[in-house]
Amino acid sequence: MQNKGFIKVFSIILTAICLFYLSFTVVGRQYNKKADQYANGDLALKNHYLDSLSTEKVYLNYTLKQIREKEIGLGLDLKGGMNVVLEINAAEVLSSLANTDDPQFNQALSETIKENRRGSSSDFISLFQQNYEEINPEGRLANIYSVTMSERVSPTYSNDEVISVLRSELSSVADNSFNVLATRIDRFGVVAPNIQRLDRAERILVELPGITEPERVRNLLQGSANLEFWKTYNVNELGTFFNEMNSRSSEYAMAKRSALPDTTAAVAADTVAADEAETTLLAEEEEEIQITRSFVEYFNEPYFAMSGVGGPMVGTVSKLDTAAVNFLLQRYKDLFPADVRFKWGFKPVDQRETYFQLFALKGDGSKRGPALEGDVVTNARADQGQQGSAWEVTMTMNAAGASRWSTITGAEVGKSIAILLDGFVYSAPTVNDRIDGGRSSITGNFTPQEAQDLENVLKSGKMQAGVRIVQEDVVGPSLGQEAIRDG
Repeated sequence: MQNKGFIKVFSIILTAICLFYLSFTVVGRQYNKKADQYANGDLALKNHYLDSLSTEKVYLNYTLKQIREKEIGLGLDLKGGMNVVLEINAAEVLSSLANTDDPQFNQALSETIKENRRGSSSDFISLFQQNYEEINPEGRLANIYSVTMSERVSPTYSNDEVISVLRSELSSVADNSFNVLATRIDRFGVVAPNIQRLDRAERILVELPGITEPERVRNLLQGSANLEFWKTYNVNELGTFFNEMNSRSSEYAMAKRSALPDTTAAVAADTVAADEAETTLLAEEEEEIQITRSFVEYFNEPYFAMSGVGGPMVGTVSKLDTAAVNFLLQRYKDLFPADVRFKWGFKPVDQRETYFQLFALKGDGSKRGPALEGDVVTNARADQGQQGSAWEVTMTMNAAGASRWSTITGAEVGKSIAILLDGFVYSAPTVNDRIDGGRSSITGNFTPQEAQDLENVLKSGKMQAGVRIVQEDVVGPSLGQEAIRDG
């Protein structure tokens, strides 16, 4: 009898515990239903509703965020969602650690990039070592890396020993990327995500149940959060250089047209990002990109700004023509001052999403880089402007950043400061007066989601290297519902 009584009490306690934990799922889904009703099909409003309640205590002293974390996770097979494999830009890591112009090193790196993108079964560093030793059998990596990594690489190291150090460095970068990605995903509000390192040191697996916005997730995961503040040129200052470039590019295009067959090969689409990718491979690009017009003729009138409008914007270019413009800028870069940098705007400027702006930046200091790095930013917040105007992201800087920002803005009154993230211009406001207090804002015709995602990226920290998606699977809701029905 005593045993039966104990079993009953134990069963009651166990049932109560189970019901307690199941209650989080019930409450979480109730709030999810409320969010659906509030948003009426608008996904941005739904996310905004849930985000606004995430820190509010809504059940038994638990916040909504804590409740959603305790919900029963259905996983991709039941709930649908997104499965992504990300690859860290190992080439960027090896190149930045070497900081060399050695032609054989760069050739080996270029060959490795090509082989890796073709889907080699070997990891990136193994491929690089193999290519380097084939191109330069007597070459010693220690001669390159002992200069920039003297504390870790001795000039006497063999190639195998240097490669071992590079693997360790890449693993450290992967750890940083893993932590940054985990923070971004947590802030994004995905319930029961799965993120893990894969056997290949440069790859990370991310599983996100319930995701219905693949493009938004792609942007969130692939950004490295490299925030920079750049001085800019007024394009009128560069008029002479543009004129010379246009004259030469016109002659070049004429020669190319005469050599072309009747049908002209189209420039590949989706080429805005080419500004950031392997622009040193000029000969290869020339084979793929057919230049049929002069530099100016690639710009969409009436936006071409060299005619006297002023400011840092060179003009707007069709997405299909950005590769050709990148090619010409790279080909004739020696015509311009050494501190000129050309960068694209981060999103199209027209409703049809066809045209991108090109900006002329001015490198600062002996390194001709940004005037201020984003590591001085301590906080970021997405908010709507006054009286319901466009969304923006305001930033707060630390004391050192605030002092430097005050000096920069004081010296650039009447000029523009470009704010870049991951190599793209988000905004280039004109400085009206010195800005004290270390505050600034990024405006860019954001949607609420874009502003909130930008806040997330800035708060989560900077990745030490870029990442790209090498594998992606999106499980639709119909598959998840079918799996639930089939048990």
